[in-house]
Amino acid sequence: MFTLREKEIFDVTTLTWVHKLDAEYFVRFPVEGGTFKLGLKIYELDIGGFDFAQSHFIREPFRLSDQIHEPAVSNSSDSALERAVDAITARYEAAVQAGEQPQAAWFVANPDY
Repeated sequence: MFTLREKEIFDVTTLTWVHKLDAEYFVRFPVEGGTFKLGLKIYELDIGGFDFAQSHFIREPFRLSDQIHEPAVSNSSDSALERAVDAITARYEAAVQAGEQPQAAWFVANPDY
């Protein structure tokens, strides 16, 4: 949680968005020939609530675009983590269930991570 002093320090007009790292996790997905490591960061927002960032987006073979995380404020660190995990695993699992062989090439680096 942001302390009162932290809020005072960041209370300047030139800063429009401040977030504080709450937790960082690493997960591995099975892919052909091994596993693929992906990072998840949970942030506390200065406006209240939590959001997440992931080190990679997923682009399965039958999708035309990357899975992009749309910012949304969660009311707890746990709910942001749940959203983060669901965001990446749902598309991975759907591709596997559709008969696709998981590939490391599905994972596209997030330049903002």
